[in-house]
Amino acid sequence: MANPQQLLQQALERHQAGYLDEALSIYNQVIATDPEHFEAHGLLGLALDTLGRHQDAENCYRQALEIRPDVPEMMLALGDILRKQLKLDAAEEYLRRCIERAPKSAEVLCSLGRVLEEKDKIDEAMALYARAVDTNPGFAEAHNCLGCVYYEQGKQDEAIAAFQRAVAADSQLAGAHNNLGNALSKNGRHEEAMACYQTAIDLAPDNPKIYRSLFLGLMRQDDHAGALELCDAVLDVFPGTIDMLAFKCSVLHEMGRNDEARALFDCARFLRPHHLRVPDTYPDLAAFNRALQDHVLNHPTLVTASLVHATQFGAHTGNLLSAPQGPMADFETAITAAIQDYIHDLPDDPSHPFLGNIPARWGLNVWAVVMGEQGHQVPHTHPSAWLSGVYYASTPEDIRTDDPSHAGWLEFGRPDNEIKIAQEPFNERLCPEEGLCVFFPSYFYHNTVPYGGGGTRISIAFDIIAE
Repeated sequence: MANPQQLLQQALERHQAGYLDEALSIYNQVIATDPEHFEAHGLLGLALDTLGRHQDAENCYRQALEIRPDVPEMMLALGDILRKQLKLDAAEEYLRRCIERAPKSAEVLCSLGRVLEEKDKIDEAMALYARAVDTNPGFAEAHNCLGCVYYEQGKQDEAIAAFQRAVAADSQLAGAHNNLGNALSKNGRHEEAMACYQTAIDLAPDNPKIYRSLFLGLMRQDDHAGALELCDAVLDVFPGTIDMLAFKCSVLHEMGRNDEARALFDCARFLRPHHLRVPDTYPDLAAFNRALQDHVLNHPTLVTASLVHATQFGAHTGNLLSAPQGPMADFETAITAAIQDYIHDLPDDPSHPFLGNIPARWGLNVWAVVMGEQGHQVPHTHPSAWLSGVYYASTPEDIRTDDPSHAGWLEFGRPDNEIKIAQEPFNERLCPEEGLCVFFPSYFYHNTVPYGGGGTRISIAFDIIAE
């Protein structure tokens, strides 16, 4: 029988080859043989992180740190996984402890900077990025992080300079080339931008997300035929890619090919309001919603959304299916049954890119959004999911079906603000109400109309993600 070190080597080989399920199985064999194997716990966490199983990855990193406390690399991994789950206070704590042990690590400084950005502490984040640059001028990601902050602040000259330093430090950093293209495009330097996008694609051709910027650049130049050709080319290689389905719908509409656009943006078939069955553990809907409201408002991951998020003037949580679950266990059961009914009722049409990519196995990601006066969401999609939805646990009284301004309503069809369009977009609206759940394909652009009244709207959003 192979010893733990031999098993670990086998797992690493499967991990590096992309066979993550096999790697997981072998890592667990190593841990079963040697429960105190520090590297096995850490590598198992890395594989789980890659699969998007962030809570499980966090547990692995914590277990590793129980075996060997205060190892900077593992503290960094734990800090990063906590940030991904929006456990920002805990992430900040671990990363600050990590900096005490590795004060000259540019990687740790940038990781803490990202956490502080999420907490809207922009000046502190920039100071950390600048410190990372001073510590290690050749660390490309530090320049890239600085450039992203400048970009979001509208300081495109400074952003361009930072991204140029990033690609000079690491010419293989696809994201920095992509970001440089975005900043150049914002400055009207479209030809240079397109060259940067192509470089990014050459470096990362298997990442469908990298094509987003090229599409936006083509639209800025009114090259609708080129934008549509790009969508089709990516969808041929990566069927069902959410961004590209959303983009294709937008460009077809912009070209006046509305029948084809409507075949994708088919609200009659795919947009479905639904009223959840109240779990048996609650006397009525009001009691169930009160439990959900209290759970969300007191959740440890609830943070004010930064301005780069889809949520504006509001707050959001991390994954609500992680501990502590509270009433979310009942919510998960109810929503899972409703999703299964939704899938069962879909028409049989495998030629359609939504219907032809129904996942055989799927998992749930669930989070909450809390908004008050002027709170709203800008147009966005959910690129990592197949089906998405929202449940309204609380809605203010001034969000009404008879309001001609549609304040607070949910809208579908208005594209990303970055997409240059001239045509009036499709627009389907729904008025939120407590207890209402709405299912929609994840590539449907959706946003909410700002409302100016009092009260708090608490919605629980969810994604169905293929496994």
